[in-house]
Amino acid sequence: MVLKPVENTTEGTLCAIRVEVHLSTGTELGPTESVDLAAGQTTPVTLPTEGEAFESFTAHPELSPCGGS
Repeated sequence: MVLKPVENTTEGTLCAIRVEVHLSTGTELGPTESVDLAAGQTTPVTLPTEGEAFESFTAHPELSPCGGS
């Protein structure tokens, strides 16, 4: 499953950005590998569906505080 890239639209760095996807079947995919995004930077989002059929999905980004706090 390839989703639109995650884009940092803020003026600062966002730390440890990752994305999870929830399929209509109840299966959770991810999260993706965590990456830091500088202002204006994007990162692709690709998760394997393991061949599972589904009708819809929801995706949500997560992030952690910078500096590991």
